[in-house]
Amino acid sequence: MDIKTYCTILLVAGCFSSALGNSIETTPELHRHMGENVKLSCAVKTTDPGDWMFIQWKKETGEGTYMNIASMQNVVLSPDWSPNVPDHFRDHVELQKEDVLDGYALILFIEGFICSDNGTYICEVFTKSNPSPMKSQSVLFIEVDPGKPSIHQNVLQVKENDTFDIECTANVGLPPLPLSWSYTLKDSSHIYQKILDGFTQENSPTRDCTIRGKSVLTVEMREELDMATFLCATSSELSTDGSKKNYDEVVVQIYGKTTTTTSTLAPSTPERQQPDDNTGGSSTIPSSVPVILFCCLVAMFELFTRTS
Repeated sequence: MDIKTYCTILLVAGCFSSALGNSIETTPELHRHMGENVKLSCAVKTTDPGDWMFIQWKKETGEGTYMNIASMQNVVLSPDWSPNVPDHFRDHVELQKEDVLDGYALILFIEGFICSDNGTYICEVFTKSNPSPMKSQSVLFIEVDPGKPSIHQNVLQVKENDTFDIECTANVGLPPLPLSWSYTLKDSSHIYQKILDGFTQENSPTRDCTIRGKSVLTVEMREELDMATFLCATSSELSTDGSKKNYDEVVVQIYGKTTTTTSTLAPSTPERQQPDDNTGGSSTIPSSVPVILFCCLVAMFELFTRTS
């Protein structure tokens, strides 16, 4: 009798399977960030301690293919690695045994969760009373925070009525988040209108689970878009906090458009020019005339005095 149990994202208490007084229980679905520790437990509980023979952990490596990881026998009760387990897995995973109520548990203790640890782990318990093993599974998901998007330009000048592309790239995290586009017009008090969500994946997840995403926005330059700001973000809630900044933006301008300004200064008044002697304007009395008249009066006064 082949008994299988499948866990879903709604599971909160754990996966279990039972048959003929024996039961198997695994850790529920787990979401962990890179570098965190993870404990995977597979416990066998039985009303007949002599019935079960051994517990085994294995990992799904493809559709219908698995890699045996470790096992523990009833008689020995000491975990042991399976052959051909990669060194990069052994180096940060510790095998442990735990006593549980009415049974034992085989533990995979992952120290420092890495991208390659992601996946589905199957626990099997083989018993004397069942020709087929009892099975239960635990699914591990690694979570990676997205990085700051980059648009590569701060200001973009485009001719009116031309169509142009704005490109945004970012580490979109795990699970991947869409790149979200929005824009605000020059005089709209920074109220952004959402345009587009999505991205094109540029690579497979790397060893550190980095996924590069790219989104290209196509825009037709119109007069009302002059000095508009286009924004690309990895979340609907914007953060300006240094390393946690999750958006980038670019201002678009109409190429060749000039802004006219009206001067508030009064026009300058030209200096008045003194007319010269040939312009027909009023003339001035030469400064030597009063002196000559004064001298004539003095001479006439002296002549008058002598004759009298």
